[in-house]
Amino acid sequence: SVYYMTYDDAKLGVWRVQTDTKEAPTHTVKGCTVCHSVSANGQHLVTGGEAGNNGGVYQLLPDGGLPKISDPPSGLGGDSRGLSFAFLTPDGKYVLRSTNDFWGGPNLRAFRIDNVGQKLTEAEVVGMGTTVSAYVPTISPDGRFIAHHDKNQRLWLYDVEKKKDSMIDESQVDQFENLRWSPDSRWLAYVVASSNLYSRIWIHGVSDGSKIAVTLSKDGNPEI
Repeated sequence: SVYYMTYDDAKLGVWRVQTDTKEAPTHTVKGCTVCHSVSANGQHLVTGGEAGNNGGVYQLLPDGGLPKISDPPSGLGGDSRGLSFAFLTPDGKYVLRSTNDFWGGPNLRAFRIDNVGQKLTEAEVVGMGTTVSAYVPTISPDGRFIAHHDKNQRLWLYDVEKKKDSMIDESQVDQFENLRWSPDSRWLAYVVASSNLYSRIWIHGVSDGSKIAVTLSKDGNPEI
């Protein structure tokens, strides 16, 4: 399934499209939600928003059901929109978000998702620690790498096993967007603006450090 968000007044919220059928999209989470995330195994959906206002953690059931597990935790700091720009571990068991603001920062909080107890339990953050300033991080499907950018418009790849952060790209124009991993964790796709302010999609090869542009700078503003 593919999940997308719209701000159209009549369609406000998160929608679900089943890619293996021709059925019309389903309005899964209605109302004002922002910056949703889906776990790589397709088991959990996280939406930004105030507690009691559609923001929180949902379980994705095979039959299309979407029971809400929990409202967003309190005391996240920065922007008040709960789990906006949160990210999930590939197995869908944990959700993480910065305590500085929803874009990111060096201090992350982690929560274990309890489907049965319908609650979030505070957990220890393992990996980047408290010194890496990670903006909108995303974990590779194999759990080995965490891609993120920082306030200085640099794109980084953090190796969880080696505990090493390596810069793989830098922009003089704007921040990096739409960081997406290939299913085999070998490739990272992302969007960044060119000097003419039009965005391009790039693909980074994890094993050899290669970087390939897959759209032209005159193609408008693509998304992944």
